[in-house]
Amino acid sequence: MLVIAPYERGLINRPKTGLDTTNMLGEGFHMVGLSKEIIHCNIREHKEIDELKCVLADNNEVRIKYQFRYKASEVYLAQLYRDIGKYYPEKYVIPSVRKLVRDTLQYYNTSELSKDYISEILVAKVVNEKSWNYIILTELYLIDVKYSTIVESAIEFGILSELNALDSKDPLIRFDAIRKLLENGSPAAYNIIFEHWPKERDIEIKDYIIKMISSK
Repeated sequence: MLVIAPYERGLINRPKTGLDTTNMLGEGFHMVGLSKEIIHCNIREHKEIDELKCVLADNNEVRIKYQFRYKASEVYLAQLYRDIGKYYPEKYVIPSVRKLVRDTLQYYNTSELSKDYISEILVAKVVNEKSWNYIILTELYLIDVKYSTIVESAIEFGILSELNALDSKDPLIRFDAIRKLLENGSPAAYNIIFEHWPKERDIEIKDYIIKMISSK
């Protein structure tokens, strides 16, 4: 006699034919032959907390910490265990949700993404694409958002566009960004200039920086 709990389903694994993908045991008592292996599958909702780093459209990095809830789809439960196995949370669920988060945020610039807005677009994404073949994603909740120190300070002092402009291949755009940062004069602006200094390829811009800082 075999007992399947309310939060479980039983998958039948036969020695010769393998996992039965068309029949499974529901809640209750079952008489099962000794030649059959029964795999107990939990179908309750699960909670995971994860953290990852995303690269945004303006090449700035943001670290996202979030919580999500999911459950295995009963329709595809046998296929899930056949194709991925019992460690599907680590092999399938977490990587799938990470891909969803990265794919969603990669089209946004730093200036567009407040914590509330990130929550809003991720929730919308879950509503529109809440199920994959094997699982159903029921919730995605944003816990924390962190940018690098230099990006955080650029946001605080209103010089984020100048920080991003320093990545331009056009020396005129970089020169104009340096000029505006020097005019801003905040500690954050000078930190950005000093961080950028080793990366600057244009000698004239480097000379301009030296001249303007020396005159302060």
